[in-house]
Amino acid sequence: MNNTDKGKFGEKFVADYLGKQGYSVRIRLKGEKGFDLLAQKDGEVIRIEVKTSNNHKGGIPDMHDTEFVSEDGEWKLIADFLYVLRLNEDKPSQLDILSKQEVDAYSNSHRTVTAIRTMKLDSDLDNKKEGKTIYL
Repeated sequence: MNNTDKGKFGEKFVADYLGKQGYSVRIRLKGEKGFDLLAQKDGEVIRIEVKTSNNHKGGIPDMHDTEFVSEDGEWKLIADFLYVLRLNEDKPSQLDILSKQEVDAYSNSHRTVTAIRTMKLDSDLDNKKEGKTIYL
């Protein structure tokens, strides 16, 4: 599965997962930036960024500067949640869910380059200090 197909697969999987949780979900419209899905339930609307990876060692796949906004010199996630779907032989095996607040707490490690990596967040996610992990 190439990266484009992997990304679309992850978005569909998360949309279906949220649908089963009672959310109505739509994929981002052209021109909307910084998130992949818009989910609504009980009047609450949330923006979700989805990353799909074959990496089971933890951490998050590369984030991009289009998924962040600069506020007072710090990079903040645009989406309300980051969902990382991990695949094992192209089948979902794990879903890591991080809130905007959890990602933003590491904003001092975001770099203003195309690929934004958050090494401490990677480590803390891997060590279950941040986020929520669902084994599929």
